[in-house]
Amino acid sequence: MKISEHLTYFSLRIFSFIVGHLPRKITIKFGILLGMIIESTLKTRYDVALRNISIAYPDLPINEQKQLLIKTYRHFGIVLMDFFRLPYLNNNNINNIIKFEDDSLELLKKYSKGIVMTAHYGNWEMILPSFNLNNVHLTTITQEQKNKGANKFFTW
Repeated sequence: MKISEHLTYFSLRIFSFIVGHLPRKITIKFGILLGMIIESTLKTRYDVALRNISIAYPDLPINEQKQLLIKTYRHFGIVLMDFFRLPYLNNNNINNIIKFEDDSLELLKKYSKGIVMTAHYGNWEMILPSFNLNNVHLTTITQEQKNKGANKFFTW
């Protein structure tokens, strides 16, 4: 790995450690703030996102479309903070975030083979630790990242 990739890896690990040990209420607020900062400073995708919202919700007034986009940025800020918390989730805190119905959990444990398909809806990254911490074993398929340091962090 290049020095920059080592720095990426260690920076991500340190940030994850800090975020992973803060109360979730704080990281949610920080995520909302992060989303607001990204929305107001990084305008590269703003127009495309707003256009997509207008296609999906053509009857929604433009001011409500913009509000929806702002809420989306805030949501993804929260998702990002939750992502950095993943390595530090345990049985004590995961069940406060995701709850399985008993029937669903038993069904997942009953079969050793199958495919679970997800979508980018809500915070789907929480599926992996919630399955693992509830003794439902998975094999995942991911895409390798170009930055080897980031890839090492994501696979960790």
